[in-house]
Amino acid sequence: MGLQWRETTRDSIYAFPVQPIPNTAGRGELWSAAYLQLDVVKKVNANITLSAEYVHYQVGATIQSAGGHNADYANVQVSFAW
Repeated sequence: MGLQWRETTRDSIYAFPVQPIPNTAGRGELWSAAYLQLDVVKKVNANITLSAEYVHYQVGATIQSAGGHNADYANVQVSFAW
């Protein structure tokens, strides 16, 4: 679980990859968002690893008032190494 605040409301809130969210500089509160991340990794053998990840990102009121919304991300991956 992660909690996010900005240092000052004079600055914007930033989205990945370091892009300022319009209409957040000088507005709203310090609180930005919270996220919950779940990861599962299973080593099948010496060469193969399976992994799954789920992230739920809950935005704060400042991002909502700028038009942003909550988001979910899921990823499943098979890795092969030799």
